[in-house]
Amino acid sequence: QESVAKPVLSVRLQSLASDESTALAQVMLAIEQDPPPPLEAQRVVEQALDLNPTPLQRARLYEFLADAWAEGLPGGFLFTQASGAQPPSQHALEALQLALASLEGLPDPGGDALRLQRARLLRKKALQEIRLRMLPQAFDSTQAAFECLTEHPNHPEQPRLRLALGKIYLLQGFAGKGLRALEEG
Repeated sequence: QESVAKPVLSVRLQSLASDESTALAQVMLAIEQDPPPPLEAQRVVEQALDLNPTPLQRARLYEFLADAWAEGLPGGFLFTQASGAQPPSQHALEALQLALASLEGLPDPGGDALRLQRARLLRKKALQEIRLRMLPQAFDSTQAAFECLTEHPNHPEQPRLRLALGKIYLLQGFAGKGLRALEEG
């Protein structure tokens, strides 16, 4: 019985075994599974970016990297300011900012796919900003995500956004607003 390793194979090996578009398609399929450790995800994304992905694919690659950083480093790495290293949440936030920048200026190709992707990225960005105690920015990201979902009141991102908003209010000391948002989420 074969044990399945992490989902992402070497991008360079895949591109040598096939053409760039096929290798990129294989990477895009592989990143839909749980992300590997952040440093491996970083390597995969850097190599995949050399394969000329579309802006949507580039955004998804950066989201994959952000998800890997959001899960943290293996071995129980604990960030301390004394270590001089950036916290994993900061790396995740930077990757999400790159993902959102990849989507800037793209027209929504009929339908809501691009707006829904932006809403998901903004929610993830807000959660990283909450972790970093960047509460005004987290509030702005949450509001921008809500704006993306105005026509989708029952979308699965709505309760997640209300939970994020509740966390923001609680951290700001607004217990009543925070609890109300958490109950709605």
